[in-house]
Amino acid sequence: VYPLLFLLIGKHHKKWLLMVLTMLGTTSLLLYFLPFKDFEKFYYLPFRFFELALGGIAALYLKNRVIIS
Repeated sequence: VYPLLFLLIGKHHKKWLLMVLTMLGTTSLLLYFLPFKDFEKFYYLPFRFFELALGGIAALYLKNRVIIS
């Protein structure tokens, strides 16, 4: 999904990419809390995309930072 987003939006438009990831992640999270079967929520990407979107948003925000734990 990310390569397609980079192709469509371009890597130089960080604000648009963050907005699209936020919208898709929010939609996915809402889908996750709707009453679907548990195996559908676990295996199908539309229900779990919010996890990938959170990782993508964190990667864009923390791109040039060093994190020491």
